[in-house]
Amino acid sequence: MRISITEEQYNKLIQANEVVGVPEGIYDTAKSIYRKYIETLVGEINLQFGNIKIGGSSDIEFSISGDYNVGDLRFYFIDFNVSFDFDQYKKVEIEQMSIGMGDKLTNDYKVKYNQITDRVIMGARYQVPDNITEEDLINGILKFETKTISSIAHELKHAYDFNKKPIRNAGEKVKYHSIEDVMVSVRPLMKFKIMLYYSHVVEESVRNSEIYTLMKLKGITKKEFKNFLSKTTTYDFLKYMMNYDYNKFIEEMYNSIEGIESFLSHLKIDYKDMTDGEKVTMALKKFYQIVSRRRDDFLDNVMMDMQSDLMMMLASALGIADNIVTTGENEAKVKAKKKIKKHINSYTDYINFYQKELSDIKISATNTLKKLSKLYSLAED
Repeated sequence: MRISITEEQYNKLIQANEVVGVPEGIYDTAKSIYRKYIETLVGEINLQFGNIKIGGSSDIEFSISGDYNVGDLRFYFIDFNVSFDFDQYKKVEIEQMSIGMGDKLTNDYKVKYNQITDRVIMGARYQVPDNITEEDLINGILKFETKTISSIAHELKHAYDFNKKPIRNAGEKVKYHSIEDVMVSVRPLMKFKIMLYYSHVVEESVRNSEIYTLMKLKGITKKEFKNFLSKTTTYDFLKYMMNYDYNKFIEEMYNSIEGIESFLSHLKIDYKDMTDGEKVTMALKKFYQIVSRRRDDFLDNVMMDMQSDLMMMLASALGIADNIVTTGENEAKVKAKKKIKKHINSYTDYINFYQKELSDIKISATNTLKKLSKLYSLAED
């Protein structure tokens, strides 16, 4: 039996998807991109395998084309940069995928992301064992079909969000990117850093599209939905975040003394005469200082005035910086930076930092879980 719907019904269906954070076309587009991505990537590996194994890390670049849409975002080309990290890994793993979104500072010191016209830039990174064969590399990549399609949908939602709301508070970018590459040997601190990133509003907004894509790939029905959702790594980590608090965090810190000692040693801090409590306190303070400093430094980069600041950088490179008279930052810029600093580092001390951020993490996880539950309406009957 053929069922037809009116244009009004179709528009309501699209709006229903939007309400639960799933733009029209994101699933079909992610699948379509994946097919061309894999076909092209495998062909490039066949051609370049001998070259990409030379050295610890190698890149493959290529472009694919098609007629793609995610909601009202439409594009025709995707430029991929795929990197392979060869090391003593046990098996091939897809480490991450990414989307490239250029931006600039507006006259009122906000961040404006570039509008997508016809082209999207995406990246992928794989961990690869040193002694792998060409066949095993290809087979290892192919095993991640479901994960890769879901990751593509994740990145497409980022592109859609930034295209929909291109102008954003600079503090949002600072908090999102400033600790991406922070690495620390203390397990609870590393977990805390991951939760900070995972709970950021930019990441929070893509979860439903990511899980919806998995749902569609597996043909999940309404009857199966609850069991399916509860077994996803996303749901599992969000539940963990929701139930995590400052007391658990401190308890885990006391169970990570060896990692703390390694961290303090890396910072050239003599801990030999310290008690465990003093080591924990020192590690908490130092990590807080690292995060605060990185946020301040990243803010300075984000707030760079494209004319005066870049002129000074060029002058410095040419060795003539001393010949340029500077008048200091303008009043509007100073006020904007002061306001953003209050947003990104609004803590009375290191304890308040952890308590406040962990409270925000709990709230974010709770809200995201509620949003994920709404995907039930999009499951198959």
